[in-house]
Amino acid sequence: MVGTLSLYNAQGERLHTTYVAAPPEYGRHLFLDRMSREVEHVLSLYPDAHRQGLADGAPENWDFLGPYVDSQVLDFYHASGYLERV
Repeated sequence: MVGTLSLYNAQGERLHTTYVAAPPEYGRHLFLDRMSREVEHVLSLYPDAHRQGLADGAPENWDFLGPYVDSQVLDFYHASGYLERV
């Protein structure tokens, strides 16, 4: 399991990225704990920043992101998979 937290300036330039990962055999709980700590730390530093969630379509990802972000977007790779049906 992998997640990232990226910080961008007003011009859209990426300033910093933190990567969080955990092997699946240790369970989702460990990953979510680590990710929550990182998200809460960044929010404490930049409480007024716009927060955008980007994930695949798994409902548990949206549930996790919901309390932390202002809006959520389906990532391009997973969204493009639906274009086959069109």
